[in-house]
Amino acid sequence: MKPKYGTVKRHKELLRIAYYYPVLILTGEIDESIEKAFFDFAMEAPTGYYYGFEGSILQLPNDFCLKEASRYLSAVELYCAYPNRHCKEKLKPVADWLNANRNANGTWDMGAGVKDGTYFPLSDSWKTVEAREKDCTYRIEKIMSSLA
Repeated sequence: MKPKYGTVKRHKELLRIAYYYPVLILTGEIDESIEKAFFDFAMEAPTGYYYGFEGSILQLPNDFCLKEASRYLSAVELYCAYPNRHCKEKLKPVADWLNANRNANGTWDMGAGVKDGTYFPLSDSWKTVEAREKDCTYRIEKIMSSLA
């Protein structure tokens, strides 16, 4: 008889602890020392977390103006929700990377290539550079305030 919902082999990604949903659900719900160990494990996982960003969060994207960088920021947003101070310290290189990618006027622009229909655009249209810059700056300022 064929299994109703597939096999463990077929759905092995659902068993990973660094999967999107456990990372999301466990935010602020586990003991601080366990949370620290979990956070370290999830951040250092070379495969990243399934259903989100693929790769270690400790490896910063090479190019700030690609969809991959936007996906990376989505993972950072997820991890920023952890209240543990250790989590914020581990993400300090992300804040440095974001600051290094500011425009001369102190804002951020990830370029038109990050438009994915999920995270960007936030506004109705990116027909102007100003609208795109405003959206990118809004998202990154929220991340920066979470990291502070």
